[in-house]
Amino acid sequence: MKILWVILLLGFITSCANPVKKQVQIEKDQVTLTAKQKTILDRAHKDILDSPDIDPEVKDDFIALQYETYTKVQELNLELRKLKVVFFNSITKENHDQKKSNELIRQMKKLHGKKLDLMVDAFYQAKNILGHTPEIIPDHIIWIDDHDPNARY
Repeated sequence: MKILWVILLLGFITSCANPVKKQVQIEKDQVTLTAKQKTILDRAHKDILDSPDIDPEVKDDFIALQYETYTKVQELNLELRKLKVVFFNSITKENHDQKKSNELIRQMKKLHGKKLDLMVDAFYQAKNILGHTPEIIPDHIIWIDDHDPNARY
């Protein structure tokens, strides 16, 4: 009998969370953003293509990894921006829903974790492609995260 009550309680808790997730998804889908076009990849490609120490095949593999990683990070950044808009719209309401805020925070943390995993994985893939960690990699790690392409950190 206790097991039945636990199952019913878990079902009730789950059913309460689903409307919040659905509402967050609806509001996130309504957010429209415009992406800025940057010349980040062009700058990175030029630095790599101009390097006499890297074989052409290795350059191609590195640039393909760079483009793939940049594209995936931009997709995650877009989702994060949408969630942030929904989050700040939600918490600034007079009677904001704490469950909704918690769900938005959970989703943002999950996306940040995915982005970090992706970037770390890309670093190790780049190291494997190039056979070592050359000086050009640190210059381009930061650009993956949508920062000023001319800045040196």
